[in-house]
Amino acid sequence: MAVPPAPDPAVLRPRKLWFWVGGLTIVLGIVGGITGFVLGVASVASNITTAAEFSAGGKATFEAEQANTDSDFWKLFANQDIPFSDVERDCEVTGPDGQVALSQPDYGRNSTVDGETRILISQLDITEPGEYTIECDANTYAYFTVGYGPHAASATLGIVGSIAALFLVPLLGVIAGLTMIVVTAVRRSHHRTRLQAASGYGPGQYGPGQYGPPDSYRAPPGKT
Repeated sequence: MAVPPAPDPAVLRPRKLWFWVGGLTIVLGIVGGITGFVLGVASVASNITTAAEFSAGGKATFEAEQANTDSDFWKLFANQDIPFSDVERDCEVTGPDGQVALSQPDYGRNSTVDGETRILISQLDITEPGEYTIECDANTYAYFTVGYGPHAASATLGIVGSIAALFLVPLLGVIAGLTMIVVTAVRRSHHRTRLQAASGYGPGQYGPGQYGPPDSYRAPPGKT
């Protein structure tokens, strides 16, 4: 019995290129997920607009172009941790409506402001735009920064979105890439079978010059 010749791999479809496309899709999904996570967290951590900076015992004036919103809030940072009780006692903010209330931070305290790590020590309850003055004697060696940025809910959503990207994007990339690889392998196998059948070597068929199985495979006389 003739051995079916193997078709030239170059004529099989889909091309082998799709194996590489599938593998590249997996790699890009993993890289994209990690990149999205890093950029998302960095954006949430550093999305603080600096309005004023001053040292303990000093005073600063800043312009609040907008009041607090549901997503963004005015904040007071320091280069070291200071108990809110000290901040409430020794810091004062005044503006168009008189003295501004200070409130205790309600989420993660570490933030990146102008590339440096700062600790959120208070939120400023600014209710209308205008010019404000702030002074603080809470700690002799402290350095303070007034900034405007995401409120707790926005920061949390940003972080959740970054974590989702870390897992979902690679997962989608792996699913899409593996699907391409498996489909390509199956379709190439089917194409190979069709080519062999078309050349006269399919299942139950024999090569040129052969008209049936060898004698050793034929039934004994008188039997079918």
